Amino acid sequence: MILIGVEKRSRALGMVTLALALVLCLTAQLMPSSSAGFTAKVTNSANTAASNPYFTCNAAVLAKSPYLYYKFDNTQNIGLDSSGTGRNGQYYRGGSGSITAGTTTSDDACSRDGLGKWIQLYDYGSKTQNDQNYGLISSGAVTPPNTFTIEIWFKTTTTRGGRIFGLSRSLTGVSYVDRHIYLDNQGRVYFGVYPGSYKTIYSFASFNDNTWHMATGTLSSAGMCLYVDAVRMTCIPNVTQADNTFSTGYWRVGSDSVRDWPGFPSSDAFGGNVDEAAVYLSALTAAQIQAHYIAGR
Repeated sequence: MILIGVEKRSRALGMVTLALALVLCLTAQLMPSSSAGFTAKVTNSANTAASNPYFTCNAAVLAKSPYLYYKFDNTQNIGLDSSGTGRNGQYYRGGSGSITAGTTTSDDACSRDGLGKWIQLYDYGSKTQNDQNYGLISSGAVTPPNTFTIEIWFKTTTTRGGRIFGLSRSLTGVSYVDRHIYLDNQGRVYFGVYPGSYKTIYSFASFNDNTWHMATGTLSSAGMCLYVDAVRMTCIPNVTQADNTFSTGYWRVGSDSVRDWPGFPSSDAFGGNVDEAAVYLSALTAAQIQAHYIAGR
């Protein structure tokens, strides 16, 4: 019986040894060699590199050939177009409104872009006609597109809402608006077009939390969609056109009349910071929008 017990222990020991050998073999096969490819996240004191094709917002935007691109990095020319197409915008102060250029890299929407600048738009109280020109950047005349993406970063604590970015019929002042992004008083993000009636998508959550957010609206033959921080709020597949009753418009960052639109806010003039405004003549995909958002985080 003693000899039998020893034999059982020997067999058990042999099985354990065999199992350990198998584990070591599998581990050696799974460990990457010096030439193996893998995804990594590297963080240092200033920058974060993730598994994303773009490290900066500038690289992400330019890779998709924007129609216009306002980085707001040039305080001498706030409406400078960085798309390479020369579609510079103009700054219209209007009334007592103004723009302040931010210069703190750590508080930039896209801190890895290096320049650390953005602009602050102001909402001056009651909704009046003067609201329409407070801190307004307007592009030159454009042909209103039916396939497009508008994209902008914003940061605010306002409880009065306001129009952030979109197409206007007029260069300045009270205007007819379409293809635009705005906030309601609760800080919910709206994207709207008007193909004969008001068509809007809005977020259920509020985003007036003093944090940078990226709002993106797309329109194409596949429908209209709204994304906030690269998360799709929803899409409406049967809305494939915007207003085609005017042949010329102006892309405006800042105020214009939203008083007749669903969820209309107390103010036409958005009060808060904005950065990296871009227009594309294509509908960016969800993956492309996510890549743009990651580039800024």
